[in-house]
Amino acid sequence: MLSRALIITLVALITLAPTFLALAVTGPAQPAGLMTHPWRGWQLLATVVRDAPSSPTASPGSALAAARAEFEGSDLRPRRAELVYLASTDRFTAERFDTNTTDDPSRSAIDIDAPLVWVITGTRRNSRATGVVGVINYASGDVMYDARTPQRRQENNER
Repeated sequence: MLSRALIITLVALITLAPTFLALAVTGPAQPAGLMTHPWRGWQLLATVVRDAPSSPTASPGSALAAARAEFEGSDLRPRRAELVYLASTDRFTAERFDTNTTDDPSRSAIDIDAPLVWVITGTRRNSRATGVVGVINYASGDVMYDARTPQRRQENNER
């Protein structure tokens, strides 16, 4: 018969394993809720399993390629794609470029209505400041936040 300590260890491992896997695949912009709410690791895994087969942006490379295509010809230079899981209670806050004329990003909230997104960070042409230039929906590949027109994209996401 299994010892009590072994059973407790197995239960903890089964409960927390998805959390550690989720932390390994998400980027530094990930809100801290995965560690304080272990079931969110399971939710993230379920979302990926459900959406990955049909996602046009299922990998960081494909998300970055989509961002580069979206921002081609603009002064925004996408450099990195980070996967972020947002539970319904999470609010995503990041260094972002708010207008076409601001070279320095400001820290502010980006309202996103999707559980799994690619956060695209980059720079402006002739600037070293890094900020969020876009957010892409993991499942659909749609751009949910665009630093060139932040207000319009966010209004479209609220509908």
